Amino acid sequence: MDLYRRSDFIKREALHTGGLHGWLVTNARDFVTPLRILIFAVACFLLPIAPHESSAAQILQGTLDGISGDVKIQRRGSVVVSPGVSGMRVGPGDAVSTGSTGRAGVIYEHGRLDLADATRIVILRCASSVDEVYAEVALPFGAVTATINMERGKEHWFDIVTRTSHMRGRGGGTGSRLSVSQPDGGEAVTDSSAGRWQTRPVLISDEPPAVRAALKNDVRSSGMIDQYLDGALDRNILRSFKVEAIAGLPNFGAASPENTLPPAIKGDAKIGAVLTCDPGAWSGDPTITYQYRWYRDGQEITGATTQTYNVVEADGLHEITCHVTAANTGGQNTAATAAVSIPVAKPANTTSPAITGDAKISATLSASSGTWSGDPTITYQYHWLRDGQLITGATASTYKVVEADGLHKISCRVTATNAGGQSTAASASVTIPVEKPVNTEPPVISGDPKIGGTLTSSSGKWSGDPTITYKYQWLRDGQVIIGAAASTYKVVEADGLSKISCRVTASNAGGQNSATTASVTIPVEKPVNTEPPAISGAAKIGGTITSSTGKWSGDPTITYQYQWLRDGQVITGATASTYTAVEADGLRKIS
Repeated sequence: MDLYRRSDFIKREALHTGGLHGWLVTNARDFVTPLRILIFAVACFLLPIAPHESSAAQILQGTLDGISGDVKIQRRGSVVVSPGVSGMRVGPGDAVSTGSTGRAGVIYEHGRLDLADATRIVILRCASSVDEVYAEVALPFGAVTATINMERGKEHWFDIVTRTSHMRGRGGGTGSRLSVSQPDGGEAVTDSSAGRWQTRPVLISDEPPAVRAALKNDVRSSGMIDQYLDGALDRNILRSFKVEAIAGLPNFGAASPENTLPPAIKGDAKIGAVLTCDPGAWSGDPTITYQYRWYRDGQEITGATTQTYNVVEADGLHEITCHVTAANTGGQNTAATAAVSIPVAKPANTTSPAITGDAKISATLSASSGTWSGDPTITYQYHWLRDGQLITGATASTYKVVEADGLHKISCRVTATNAGGQSTAASASVTIPVEKPVNTEPPVISGDPKIGGTLTSSSGKWSGDPTITYKYQWLRDGQVIIGAAASTYKVVEADGLSKISCRVTASNAGGQNSATTASVTIPVEKPVNTEPPAISGAAKIGGTITSSTGKWSGDPTITYQYQWLRDGQVITGATASTYTAVEADGLRKIS
């Protein structure tokens, strides 16, 4: 089958020694039979090639881009179908299918090829000379859009061949675009939306030898692609393709590597382990060299380009794959391993947390995290407990013991967390003792130790955990003075000549103790006359006279006794404060 007889293009190519002379496809009926079960796409990517002095044409390789959905690729001459992955290298004869739900892109030198859902294309050839870049694509079924952007001054031709037409696009600047759809069993629908695209007829022939004979002209090499697909993807795919070229064309006969056994990841799929990428098995002319690229969830891992890969913490709960690119003188191809998921083991406690420090009020306790198995990084949270109940706000690894903890059990619960989950473990509890007060300096009485004076007792000094409360009890000669239970005491007359002391009782949650002050003796001053008594009344026989008490210093209560005198001699029976003068008092001195 002659898909397109490129007489004008062949002449132009012949001027650049090494241009392709012609191309042939056999088994034309296989190409034109509509797809009935699967819809496939075959894509070719072209990479930029630096200009050089030689005019020989070069075969271009490419890379899949923007893969989504059900995209598959089959290598030329292989029955193995692999999932298409962004970054996968492809070349002439490779088949790519977007299926019914996939999308894929082809980035080639100066252009891009986008494949929509339910598309299959066959890249017949891709090559570049000094001045031209060209690609030829067969579109049995589906839709394709080609965009050409001239960036390097080369002339670019992109040919899309359907069963009924041949669309040729010639890049003349940025943005040249052609969209073509080919319904299954229907007429081609084309849309030349931009650029300098031309539509030309396609000659379908059942006599390939005649076509080959017409195109022969100084043939020096042949056999670029032969039986490149054998029907593994779909029975409707072309069975054979042959290129005849003039002198200067690269050696199309060298077979690029084809994957026959997919690569595989070996090793323990866990954080900290080393994975090894087995390249799998490949056909193709030797010597084959391999390049490796590791991916996390489909994104390339920077710097991971060796056959081994050290699994890092960032890989936890993600899927790791390895892409192997096999290359030889015939070209290169890429195959990907199946993904392996990296688990993250949640922390498991192997040694319980422990509390250190002085277990007493006002001291600071510290909790260790304990030891844990599980993938790093493990973070720790702390919660301190009093008798098994959370202490509000106590969420650091240290805890200052407060008075409320006295006689209670303190523990710490540690929660260990990583990407795999979290677990908790608690320390053993420590009981916080409370020391009852112990007197270190006795209380002291201060004030005026006399009747009517006020005495004050200090609490003294005490050891023991706070808070310490104090009670006071005043004593007279060691006996409790009823009602005297304040820190101050007003001395009463009854205290005269007695020993007054104060007993201080100090109490806390641990118990109580008492200490007593030294006693003070309350003196009583005897009366001292400060103003003599005076007699008043009728100083005559039969008259009544009265004696005042006079004025006296000294502690009350002062009592008074009276004794009347006649000329300094006691008058018997005259002991009242009043006295009635009798006849015997005449001319005498009464006092």
